[in-house]
Amino acid sequence: MSRSFAVTCLLAGSLLSIAGEASAGPDIGSADQLFAQAKQLMSEGKFAQACAKFEASYDADAALGALLNLADCLERDGRMASAYGRWGDAIDYANKKNDERAKFARERREEIKPKLSFVTLAVKGEADDLTVFKGDTKLSKGAFGTALPTDPGETVIQVVRGADQVLWETTIVLGEAQQRTVDIPLDVIAQANP
Repeated sequence: MSRSFAVTCLLAGSLLSIAGEASAGPDIGSADQLFAQAKQLMSEGKFAQACAKFEASYDADAALGALLNLADCLERDGRMASAYGRWGDAIDYANKKNDERAKFARERREEIKPKLSFVTLAVKGEADDLTVFKGDTKLSKGAFGTALPTDPGETVIQVVRGADQVLWETTIVLGEAQQRTVDIPLDVIAQANP
């Protein structure tokens, strides 16, 4: 192989690598369009739809403005635990960028603390092949017995084996600032489903 051919191949490979990296970057045009649609939906009071657009905007281009608006939207939609988490994300993001909006996000997060609802999963016994879910969230053993912030409304608690075999399920309904404890007899569920 000639030296010039090897150099040409190396340059071509580098250019393809750079092109691949560029395509994985932010999609600012899409993010801007989604953000504008979200703002319009917010003005119409369509909070659930607006929140989905803000989230898509943030996914397309992880900008602090989209994250702040998403947190505000979730709060207006009554999803206090989700809003609380997103305000926390905004604080972290703003602190990393030395952005003064960290103070605003911190104040908003503190304001909703009294409105948070919590679920405590009181898991009794052990079963290594079973997994506990709170909504779509898979919980590790460390989460058991802890009051977990949860959005008001219906929440499904499941015990699952493998990828999708639901062995036990209950649905709870939470109001704003309400706390509930759910007893999960993991050992009994495991014995009933060998």
